[in-house]
Amino acid sequence: MRPIFSLHAGEYLVGNAIYENLEDEFDVWVPGKDILGVDLLLTSKAPAKRSIKVQVKFSKDFTNPELDAGSWFALFPEKIKESNADFWVFAIYTIKNGVFYIVIPTSELIKRIPVLSKNKKWNLYLNVRNKSKCYDERNDAHVVDYSQFLNNWRLLKDFANGKSMQKKAVGALG
Repeated sequence: MRPIFSLHAGEYLVGNAIYENLEDEFDVWVPGKDILGVDLLLTSKAPAKRSIKVQVKFSKDFTNPELDAGSWFALFPEKIKESNADFWVFAIYTIKNGVFYIVIPTSELIKRIPVLSKNKKWNLYLNVRNKSKCYDERNDAHVVDYSQFLNNWRLLKDFANGKSMQKKAVGALG
C-alpha cells in the first residue's frame, strides 16, 4: 500500500520551527514529489525575494549525560553534492531539551564533507553542549564546529535577501 501523505516527523518539526521563527517572512510548502533532495520550499512573503529549497534530516537524541543532545546522521556525499537544496536542516529531537536545529547552507555542508572513498557513507555526529555549542566530535583528532548554525534561522532570512553567509557575523543565533 502506498502512503497518501509523505510528510515525515523531521519535516513537520522544521516547517513548524520556520513558521514560529519567521512567520512574517516565509510561507512553508511541502512539494508533492521529492525533487532531488528538496523536502520543504519556502516562499518569501515580500516581493522580489528568493525562495529557498530545504532538505531535512531528523535524528532522535542518543542520550549522553555530558550532552544536551547527541545525534547520528548517515549521509551520502554524492547526494549532498547533487542536491537542489539551498539549505540542509538537521533536527535533533530530545525529550529533555526539546528540538535543536542545525541550519546550514548546502555549499557550506559540502565543504565539511570529509575525504572518503567513493560511495561511502558519511556518519555525521552532531552534539549540542550548553544549548549554544554544536560540534561533530566523532573524530577526536578533527572536531568540527557547527555552533554558528545552531538554531540560526536568520541564515534563511539573509539568503532570501541576497546576503551570503560570509558577510554574516559568525555565531549569531536567530
